Amino acid sequence: MAKPQILSHTTSRFDGRSYLFYDPETRKGALVDPDLGAETLWKQAQALGVSVEWILITHGHYDHIGTLKEAKKATGAIVCVSAQDAIKLTDDVENMGRGMEACPPRIPADRQVGEGDILPLGQMEIRVLATPGHTPGCLCFLCGGALFSGDTLFRDTVGATHFPGGDEETLRRSVARLTALPADLEVYPGHGPSGRMGRIRQALAFLGWAL
Repeated sequence: MAKPQILSHTTSRFDGRSYLFYDPETRKGALVDPDLGAETLWKQAQALGVSVEWILITHGHYDHIGTLKEAKKATGAIVCVSAQDAIKLTDDVENMGRGMEACPPRIPADRQVGEGDILPLGQMEIRVLATPGHTPGCLCFLCGGALFSGDTLFRDTVGATHFPGGDEETLRRSVARLTALPADLEVYPGHGPSGRMGRIRQALAFLGWAL
């Protein structure tokens, strides 16, 4: 399975991860969850001659959108989020950023996306998967052999459900759907290192998740 070129940045809070991925043939790219320090990614894109077409938000918690406004200004890319989480981009109570250090500036999405949407990326495509549970509007983005899973699925565990809008049974259904994807799929989560889906299945089975 074809795979985009992928660069990551580890943010300064919660071992968060922001990503830049792009089609190596056409140099069309996308940013995922630009948080603190993620300007290194769009600067790398510029150095590589990559045109950032999309800014993809897996969910609207403040620690995933810390430099969203700057990313939009620098790249002119289309900001995409789910309809359910769109309010989190403009409300720092909804995104849990009020009173936190480096609360993200408010910026609305350009486009609301959801299950089944396909976003073009040069000769590749980005498939949008609705994976609620951590928040009602969590999304994952599948491109070639890479899955950008936000806070739905990590290398060794799953997302938390104790935040407002979280629901464990809903998350279980989303995780079961994701873990049915091919074992060699590389998963790039919102926090922590990446891992193959086969390894993730084993880790979740050890934790007692029925998948």
